[in-house]
Amino acid sequence: MYAASDIPETEGSTITDIKSASSAAHLMGKKLTSAESATLLNEHFQTKLADVKIANDKFLLGGVNHIFYHGTAYSPQNASWPGWLYYAAVHFTPSNSFWDDFGALNNYVACSQSFLQAGKPSNDLLLYYGISDLWSTPGKEMFHYFHSFKTVTMDECGRYLWLNGYSWDAVSDQLLQEVKVGKDGVSAGGNTYKMIVVPKIKHMPLKTFERLMELVKAGATVAFYGTLPSDVPGLIDLEHDRNKLFSLKDRLRFVEKGKVCIAQYGKGKFITSGTISDLMSESGIISESICKQGLQCVRRLKEDGNFYYFILNPKDKEFSDWITLNADYKSCALYNPMTGKDGYARTREKSGQTELWLSLKPNESMIVETFSQKYTGDLYPYYTPIGEEVILNNNWTISFVKGGPVLPEARNVTELESWTEYGEDYAAFSGTAEYTTPIPALPGKADAWLLHIEHLYESAAIYVNNKYLGTLFNAPYTIEIPASVLKGNDELKIKVSNLMANRISYMDKRGLEWKIFYNANIDSKGRMNIGKDGKFDAGNWKPRPSGISGKVILRPLSCIK
Repeated sequence: MYAASDIPETEGSTITDIKSASSAAHLMGKKLTSAESATLLNEHFQTKLADVKIANDKFLLGGVNHIFYHGTAYSPQNASWPGWLYYAAVHFTPSNSFWDDFGALNNYVACSQSFLQAGKPSNDLLLYYGISDLWSTPGKEMFHYFHSFKTVTMDECGRYLWLNGYSWDAVSDQLLQEVKVGKDGVSAGGNTYKMIVVPKIKHMPLKTFERLMELVKAGATVAFYGTLPSDVPGLIDLEHDRNKLFSLKDRLRFVEKGKVCIAQYGKGKFITSGTISDLMSESGIISESICKQGLQCVRRLKEDGNFYYFILNPKDKEFSDWITLNADYKSCALYNPMTGKDGYARTREKSGQTELWLSLKPNESMIVETFSQKYTGDLYPYYTPIGEEVILNNNWTISFVKGGPVLPEARNVTELESWTEYGEDYAAFSGTAEYTTPIPALPGKADAWLLHIEHLYESAAIYVNNKYLGTLFNAPYTIEIPASVLKGNDELKIKVSNLMANRISYMDKRGLEWKIFYNANIDSKGRMNIGKDGKFDAGNWKPRPSGISGKVILRPLSCIK
């Protein structure tokens, strides 16, 4: 079904599931893979932009390069807040408090996709999608989501390969018939793969096994995790197909070689092993070592033979280290899809390989472009702290500029805490507030200053002297302010938006009707949020922290040369 689509479209939350659509696109030579993104992440009105970015990053890593969201209901401009909503829980609608900051996330996606739509996919393995065992196993289920690989045995194999740095596409029985043998492996859709991997299976259609035999005879390598199939599925021509399968297997003479068994057949070979790691060791395929360092990546092959890498740090701590990519390169360029910063990477030669320096904050990503030649130019701007930090605690003015149910009065404070602590109107408020403060005379000289907000609920656009610098929604909440932006007598403005949750809770506590949708009224994701009518109800929610709390700090930085 995916292969028959012009733009295969998936959904899901795991890399192996997402690859069901991107694999079909790659094997059919289609340029785009789409995704219905961020449909049901958290409970209604509680999803942050940071959560949406994490969901989008999984799609990008899984081969999706054409993200769109699950959709939003048409809502008349004069409809009372929150307008007409859709059952899906994120609510991408102008009535959502994060709407003004949503563009920053979409710019990030657009920039990332501009690289991931270029060139063509570059994956090492074809992983067989064996559905016959599922067809042949009695069960109670009357319905399956077949975009999910959890229903077939390849999920275990796919997860292992992904986590250990081996890139793959799934191939079905039908698409396997289109696979050809070339000088560097097998090919499909204009893409080359080094080996075909078959996960643990019992049943395999005779036609599929015959095709594997043909491919191996022509020079392919096929690796079985476990043993060869022991039977064919179905009842049509059962005895004939079963006997033919047995006779084909009898042609293979396996010889033990360490922890694997190998059968040479024609120009190629079959490999079997009860351990995936042993299969991969015997294959000689080199994995991406950065995966063992805790990073995740997807790779695209450019027309000139070089690569684009989308690399993500999925951890909750910073990554800073030398890395090696599984590519032939002498230099690299770095592009930050969130900030727009770019420059050449710092490189060094070690043990005959080119290493590059990469530093990523938690959940930060980077595009790396490799070059087979040595290029020099401006380096990507990395900074190191120098001198003492400056705490901004003189005077803050908090002005509520957008949202409701009413705009609370402005506040002047010296210590920052959740605005829900200021009273009932503040606790019920969902929307945007502007935090402004003068920036004191900063000591010493610095190339830039790092603005660090200790606690942010939930997103913020940063301005200095009304110049927009960027939007924050991922912890740690930091942004670099170039020294050239600071002229003296400067003003910092932070436009903070919280979630819709507090205002919805306020309405449900007072019995104010907002669920006005024909045949699409809101279902709760958790039983604790079900009202007397069996539908979603937020009346038991406590106000969620909103705005800024804790310290806001400026740290002097020096650019690493």
